[in-house]
Amino acid sequence: MTQFVARYRITAVRREPASDGSHTHVTGLLADGEYFALQHVVRSIDLHDQWCIEVAGETVVLPSPARCPRCEHVVVLVPDAADPSLGVLRTLPDC
Repeated sequence: MTQFVARYRITAVRREPASDGSHTHVTGLLADGEYFALQHVVRSIDLHDQWCIEVAGETVVLPSPARCPRCEHVVVLVPDAADPSLGVLRTLPDC
């Protein structure tokens, strides 16, 4: 089992409209008071860092990046979200 290198607590997200304007994508995360572009988060997860969000009082670790089912854009989704295309990150405030 690979041990994580760093752990980040996500508190807000930055979203932008998809190219067709029908939905939005997360483009960055605010974690531990610092902004990170999505590309950095994806690389960080690949290096076994943990990116966490509080869901119903429990800490949930973001899984490996997935693709948007609507347009194949790389997005980060939280497991067991009611609607995986939106993910729990949708509930966080904007940054």
